[in-house]
Amino acid sequence: MAVTTVRKAPYKDFLQPALHRRFSSTATVLLAVSYVQAVLLDSWSSYLWGWFPLGPVGVRTAFIFTCGLAILVLRIANYHVGLRTTGSGFQTLRSTLVQLQTYETLFWYGFSSVLFSNVFLWAVSPKANLSWITYFSGDRARLNERPLFLVAYLISCAITQTFHHYRKDVDRLALGRSKGKDEGQPDALKVVFKALPQIFGDSATGALSSILVGVFLYYSVLRSFAWGWALMFLRVFYNLPKTNMLPPSWPSDIFLLARCLEAGFLINLIWHAGNFAFSTFMVKPPLKNGNPLTSESKDPNGSLLNGLKSKKLSIKAFAMWELAYIAQGFEARRQAIYEDIDRKDGPMWSQVYAICMEVVKSIETRVDDYGKPPAAPPAEPVAEPKKRTSAPLHDDPIFNSKPASKTIRNEVEKRLSQVALAPGESPASKLSPIAKKTWKEAKDRALTKEQQELINPEHLKGQFEQWVLRMMQVDTVAALFQQDFRTQFAAAVLGTPYAEPTLCINAIHVLGQLSVHSLAEDKFGNVHRDVPSIIRTLTSVIKKLEAFRLSFPIHWTDTKGKRESPEVDKVVDALKSGLGQVVAKFEPYSSDLRLTLSDIRLAKEASAKKTEMAESSPLASWTMAFPVSHRRLVASIIYRTLYLLLYVILLGLLIATPADAIQRSFKNRQLYNIWILIAAYVLTIVVVGFVFFTRLYINKTELDSIPKGWVPIEKGDLRSAVYKVVGLALGRSASIAFESRPRLQTEDVAQDDETVETRIKLGFDGPRAPAEELVVTIPRRRPVWGEIEHYGWASPNAPDLPNLEYTTVFSELPNLIEGKALTLAPPDPTSQTNPPLLDADAVALLQRTANMSLRDYMVHLAELGVLEMDATTTKFLSHYEYARFSNRPISNARFKELMHLFAEILRAMEPFNPDILDGGQDEEEDTSSPSSDAGGDDVDMDPGTPRSNLTRSEVASISSSTRRMRRQPSTGTWNLYRTAPNSMRSGISGPGPISRKSSSNSLARSRRHYPMSQPSTSSLRSKSSGSSGSVIRLATRHDSTDLPYVLSLRDTAGSY
Repeated sequence: MAVTTVRKAPYKDFLQPALHRRFSSTATVLLAVSYVQAVLLDSWSSYLWGWFPLGPVGVRTAFIFTCGLAILVLRIANYHVGLRTTGSGFQTLRSTLVQLQTYETLFWYGFSSVLFSNVFLWAVSPKANLSWITYFSGDRARLNERPLFLVAYLISCAITQTFHHYRKDVDRLALGRSKGKDEGQPDALKVVFKALPQIFGDSATGALSSILVGVFLYYSVLRSFAWGWALMFLRVFYNLPKTNMLPPSWPSDIFLLARCLEAGFLINLIWHAGNFAFSTFMVKPPLKNGNPLTSESKDPNGSLLNGLKSKKLSIKAFAMWELAYIAQGFEARRQAIYEDIDRKDGPMWSQVYAICMEVVKSIETRVDDYGKPPAAPPAEPVAEPKKRTSAPLHDDPIFNSKPASKTIRNEVEKRLSQVALAPGESPASKLSPIAKKTWKEAKDRALTKEQQELINPEHLKGQFEQWVLRMMQVDTVAALFQQDFRTQFAAAVLGTPYAEPTLCINAIHVLGQLSVHSLAEDKFGNVHRDVPSIIRTLTSVIKKLEAFRLSFPIHWTDTKGKRESPEVDKVVDALKSGLGQVVAKFEPYSSDLRLTLSDIRLAKEASAKKTEMAESSPLASWTMAFPVSHRRLVASIIYRTLYLLLYVILLGLLIATPADAIQRSFKNRQLYNIWILIAAYVLTIVVVGFVFFTRLYINKTELDSIPKGWVPIEKGDLRSAVYKVVGLALGRSASIAFESRPRLQTEDVAQDDETVETRIKLGFDGPRAPAEELVVTIPRRRPVWGEIEHYGWASPNAPDLPNLEYTTVFSELPNLIEGKALTLAPPDPTSQTNPPLLDADAVALLQRTANMSLRDYMVHLAELGVLEMDATTTKFLSHYEYARFSNRPISNARFKELMHLFAEILRAMEPFNPDILDGGQDEEEDTSSPSSDAGGDDVDMDPGTPRSNLTRSEVASISSSTRRMRRQPSTGTWNLYRTAPNSMRSGISGPGPISRKSSSNSLARSRRHYPMSQPSTSSLRSKSSGSSGSVIRLATRHDSTDLPYVLSLRDTAGSY
């Protein structure tokens, strides 16, 4: 059966539908503006058809909407992301004039203006004298020049708007950055409504600035051309004169200029409203119904990777923006990124890390390469010329030419060529010393010193520079020739021809947020391997950017001289913010990540934000605040005026229809129509009033019947007594919330019962206060916030062992098992003490060596018959090794399960069989003495010593000393092994006396420090007493517990 492969949908399949929806929203706004303009252009000869959509207003709306729709199509074709970094305005103008895209923009603006001019001429009243044909005396048809001037003016508006379109870079889409899932996003429609005053102002400015351009363009270029073409076209329909002679008078008067300003304002309003709505709606966050765009894909991570790897900057920027939202506010998608490890080109995190680091490192690469000459292409190998086999041919003239005559033209050409070849040399520099002296004396007699200084070349050069700098302070000249620090620095850091800072900002946010959340969500631990590289890279980029800003040259045309670049500043802020978050979260694990103290220190210094507290004078603050307050006042006036105008229009629309009917009835003497109209309106008002009040009553009753957890009540909504009751309830809630706050320690409770009463005074005075409302009963023994559990620690509210760290118990379990095994050793048959000492050979056999793991030791005990390797033992070893050697702490339930298995193992351990020891000794004696002497004496021989080198007395001495060493008593009773040492043993030497040294470097870490007595190496009795600070020990018959061990945080020395 063939395996069906899931097609990985490209990212543009999800981005394009979203952009289409946003385009539809923009078109809706533009349609509303077109309808309002169509209503305003109507002559209002009828109160009904002046606003009714299915009529002339609707047709006019369609044509005006087409004017705006042409601009939206242009925006879709030419939109881009990023700041334009092409240099000065003159360089931008020069590069723009040679592009086909510029003339395409001019064509669509021109098409829109010409179409709107015909709509405007159609809608204007005949009194305005803007019809194409006029009739003079004798009914002779003449071409009217006034509409030609209006059309030429609207064309000049298109030219002016095209110029502003590229000067302000209207095609740019300013993308945003991620703000989190819970943070509210600004409504694009509200942003458009708030920008209406600015749109009106820009439209009026565009209409006024086009007047001069239109007058100059019409009378200098277009008048004769437009007049001839208009006559040629209209002669087909009208009987016009055959001559193309221009009229003697100019058509432009104050009334025509007013009509031009009206038409220019309306067409500019269409353009500016459409452009602003497009730029606002198209940069909405890449979300659909609150989820990322790729959430509906069958392979969300694959589609997102396709967008991140796109060659087109806009698609890549949108994909990075969506990834930043995912990294910050969508936990399920983050976990999908962490757990996606089976992808073709590597794990999802590795690919995301590589793409984001490439974006960040590109900044560092551009900074390093700034000022360096571009690498020259490799030179092609040149073929060696062939050697000549004969002498070259002579190219001298056959006949001798005559010497050229010295004419004035030849001398001038000679002097000009000398000046061109040697520009630094002047004719005076070639004079003789006597001539130079004569020239100087003549200059001193003719000119004063002040006049000589004025004509000095250095002085003239300085004057020219000052004049140029003063010209650069003019906005128009500066817009053309100034190269400001902002654009140049952004180009050097973010690239050319477009610098998109949000791509870098979102990439930095992705790295920071995914790294921070990986501590709790990355199950496979893939992210922490790349955290040191992220920290070092961000630190390096911040350091280089700050140093590069100080060393970057300021162009001489930048008269302000401020080293400010908002785009680069946002990138630096994002770098510092992301680096600070990563360092704050991963600093406790710096040693595990192999980050040195120097790396942490440099990262903290780089992530520190420098705040400059500059004191400003009252005059400066007043000058800065005045424009803001002025703009707010103007905006408030326009806002209120617009609403008042809309109210008046609404009232007029309501009165228009009945007033028109009444007026016609009076004119036609049909009074019965008036009474019918009055009766109909009265009936309508009664029905509307009945429906309205019924709706209010039904809503009130239905809302009252719904139980509500919270109702907003103001002080004036209810009586004072009811308001006090509401205040009492709110006070009780506040007191409960205050008393239910988390506490670090359990407070002492004087009452013996399970609850305690908290009495709060909440504003009632006198005996009328209800006593039952003044008492809040809160349980004390049981915390209201639930059980607190921190993996690796016992709860602070645990009744037996609060704040117990589990690692202190794990480190002692092997020693307790060893102690339990030693207690099962048989007594020494030769011992005369009471209680008898344990057999030293059994103790040495049951003892755990320093290099023996717990699993090996338990296998060793199983071979000796002390322990059985069953399912319980295997499960205990598995749980112990996970808890002891895993880098993740365990929960309370798993700790209890481990201790339960530990107790079962201690109970299942059986006493040591002495026969195993005797059998081992006989086997040892048999193997160590392969042959005996004639006398039959058993002699223990050292296998490392040759037999021939030892005498009989020496062998007997060694045998007796060895036997004494092995038979030396090493412990007293069973009770001496009930406590495990809280340290590792440094080593055990062969079969000698059992000695355990307490190490000061304990592997068991505890929040509390317990007093430890200095160990002694004399015997195991002193050793056991020296380890009295352990938190776990073997239980004795004096302990009232059913478990074979006892957990205690108190000092256990007193119990021995």
